[in-house]
Amino acid sequence: MSSDIILHQILDELIQTNKLLQESNSVNNINQWVDTYDLANKLHISKQTIYRLRKKGVLKSSKIKGKIFFNLIEVQKTLSALQS
Repeated sequence: MSSDIILHQILDELIQTNKLLQESNSVNNINQWVDTYDLANKLHISKQTIYRLRKKGVLKSSKIKGKIFFNLIEVQKTLSALQS
């Protein structure tokens, strides 16, 4: 299976889990940042999948003191855009 097909399947799963983020109390208009581990747990995917999505530019991240963080609001917007 090519990496593009796998990525497409992963994106489909992320779209489905977007509802979890929308319903989460932690996303209610709060500018919350999470690391790779926490994002993977929230989306129910592996840290490696988060890494691949970040590397391909699907998920935007920021590096703070050598650690990668993701803005939950931006992740939610990205997943919502993928649904469209």
